Amino acid sequence: MIILARNRIGPHKIDMNSQDEGKCRTALHLAADCGHELVVETLLTCQDVNTESRDIGGHTPLALAVMGNHRGVVALLTKGRSVLQNLAAEGDLAYIHSLLKSGCDVDNRDTHGHTPLHVAALWNKSSIVKELLCWNPDINLEDVYGLTPLRIAMNNRCKDIVTMLLHKSANPEAVLGTEWFEVYGRRASLHLLHFSQNQAGEKSVNFVSKSAGRLELEPETDRHMVLFREFDSWCKHLADDMPYFYDPNPARICGMIRPHQNYANITLVGQYPVEYGPRSKVQKVQCHWNKCAIAWKVKPPSKSDNSSIWISMVHFSMVEIAWIPSTGASFLIMFLQHLRIKWLAFCTSAAISLSQRRSTQLEAQGGDGKLIRLLAEDAQTLAMLRSVLQSQILTVKTFADEYCHSYDRGGGQQIIYSEINLYDVDVSKCIQQLEQTVKDLLQFEFAWVSINEAQRSTSTATSVKRLSWVTFVFLPAMFASSLFGMNVNILESNPDWRWFILVVTVLLVTSISIWLLFKYGQIEKWIEKSFGDCIQRATQTRRSEQEMDAE
Repeated sequence: MIILARNRIGPHKIDMNSQDEGKCRTALHLAADCGHELVVETLLTCQDVNTESRDIGGHTPLALAVMGNHRGVVALLTKGRSVLQNLAAEGDLAYIHSLLKSGCDVDNRDTHGHTPLHVAALWNKSSIVKELLCWNPDINLEDVYGLTPLRIAMNNRCKDIVTMLLHKSANPEAVLGTEWFEVYGRRASLHLLHFSQNQAGEKSVNFVSKSAGRLELEPETDRHMVLFREFDSWCKHLADDMPYFYDPNPARICGMIRPHQNYANITLVGQYPVEYGPRSKVQKVQCHWNKCAIAWKVKPPSKSDNSSIWISMVHFSMVEIAWIPSTGASFLIMFLQHLRIKWLAFCTSAAISLSQRRSTQLEAQGGDGKLIRLLAEDAQTLAMLRSVLQSQILTVKTFADEYCHSYDRGGGQQIIYSEINLYDVDVSKCIQQLEQTVKDLLQFEFAWVSINEAQRSTSTATSVKRLSWVTFVFLPAMFASSLFGMNVNILESNPDWRWFILVVTVLLVTSISIWLLFKYGQIEKWIEKSFGDCIQRATQTRRSEQEMDAE
């Protein structure tokens, strides 16, 4: 039958998926159940063979091979396929155990880069995750989307799976503090987040009530991280162990290193701008300063380590990245990354405010007298921000030099300087773009105001011109009226009123003639030239007489 199927011998094509009448098994079922590797391999080369068909008991050929512990057949049936992933999604614990026992690769990937552990985390199969972890998978493998099993479990808010993965030393570096609170159903306003890692690499997450007193971080051999969400909580819990100092001037990042006999306490407090208040189209770019702090305790390395890098054991943090850093230099880099993100977020909100300012400017068309003042205040605010940034960069460089010189001579300074330069370049670029936007808005506003002033000047000139014509027309009539109203000799005989019309007409014609003579004739230039020459000659004569008198 197999030979006929492969060589298409006979008048009709052989159906390789035909089932027997008893157990509804195909030829592939029978070969897999008996462990005939050569037969299975041959059947798999046939076209249209169905490897997922089920017999009367609901078993696939792979299931029969697994139950029969035929590892060679299992390897053939799982080659290039994602069988383990399918079983993990279905939660078929028994088959998964049998497949792994028969030698199936626990880190086998499908077309999406998913391992069985990825799939089990995706479908919230806690029992499958527990089984897979017993076979020592690569717990930090990423799929094609860059997601690890822990990240998938965090996205699904599956606390049990997250706990199991952490216990097996999953890497949680990309997880933010807010996500831990969401997964474990705790309120950030009521709790502190406590991470710990023992010497075996096992990790755990615990929550500490903000109303608790002194923080007890035991055992001392473990490494710890406590995440604070508010600066007030920081001050309350660390007033004794990790003293801080705070300068109200935002231009400074305050750093303090307190060496002791067998350890040293390091504290770093910085500030970043945040926008406050409802954003309005007629409101200037406003900011106030939020505080962010980190502190850590370092101890010298053991003599057997032969290292110049002190070990950071206990960490206290207000940054978003919430896990235990490998070194104090890494912790400082996390702090700088947090500040850079916050600065860039403020610059983004400021850019939105300025874009609203642009729309307001277009609507007002230069008619808003407050806009220039607001833009000038924006420019002043940005200049202040640039000064603060440069001062912070200088301060943190000085602090990094001092820390690395004493506690990290293993290349940490170079990494910190790279992050500082990135911080400086990114934020400076954003501030420069905001300054250019304000400059463009100011120039545009000046153009609008100039246009409006020109239009007002034209309108005023037109009004004056109209007034001149009214005066030009009515002045002769007014003169004639005043003439006839005065007590003069021409009115003694009480002349007829029609004489008034004649006088007005003569005066009006005379005025128009003089105006036309001055407008289209050369008399104006002749008068200017004649009187100018006379004045010039008189001036020269007077100057000559004065010179002669002086001699």
